[in-house]
Amino acid sequence: MVDKKIREEKYGLKDLLEIIFDGDVRTDWCVQRSTEQLKPAMMNDLIFTAIDGDHIPEIILGEQTSDEDWFGTPYMVDEKQLWVIDGCQRLSVLTSFRFGNYRLTKNMSEYTITYREKQKDDDGRLIKNFNGQYVSVEKTFDLRGKSFDDLPPELQKSFDNNQMCLVTHLNCSSSRISNLIRRYNNHVAMNPSQILLTHVSKFGRKIRELMEHSFFKESGLFTQSEKKRGIYERIICESIMEIFHLEQ
Repeated sequence: MVDKKIREEKYGLKDLLEIIFDGDVRTDWCVQRSTEQLKPAMMNDLIFTAIDGDHIPEIILGEQTSDEDWFGTPYMVDEKQLWVIDGCQRLSVLTSFRFGNYRLTKNMSEYTITYREKQKDDDGRLIKNFNGQYVSVEKTFDLRGKSFDDLPPELQKSFDNNQMCLVTHLNCSSSRISNLIRRYNNHVAMNPSQILLTHVSKFGRKIRELMEHSFFKESGLFTQSEKKRGIYERIICESIMEIFHLEQ
């Protein structure tokens, strides 16, 4: 019998974001792109989709069960860990909106959304018609400049209950997770600096540690935009290559 390679599960959006927020699934794999890659218009569209109950593309995870040392020798890890392979940007935006008080921008291509609100009497009790059905009316809400807390309860519920699919690649080594990140992110926008890092995944964690060195903050003229685009990692890789392997 062939071992199953993937597992598919569905979660309500709020439950999924809480799993990420609590650290049960991590988004900071060493060669993963940093967040904040999406432009405001893309963020608006994603959040609108979630509130409207429309389909959000699946999130791809990798279950790490083994690692490799610097010489490529594999060994089993003490505990399995789930890492986000594809979907970090979506999860970051949705988490910021749900838990971080992020506000939609004023400039939205689509900003009015309709929902049904159950009617209540003067005592706050839900009204039923003669067939015993709850009476509701259609309402329209303008999303521009709104945070999650500004939404009416019906739209908050629609966001929280939106179903998302998780697809997990099982029993992955660290190099397989890096390969999957490169494969799944090949559709858009991995620039050469970001692609470079996926080819040196054995050193990715150390490179990310060096990125936090005071040199970048105090001695270099590097911008936040360059950090977001993977320029810090490229500078570290090229510097080490020139120090130790200039002839090659």
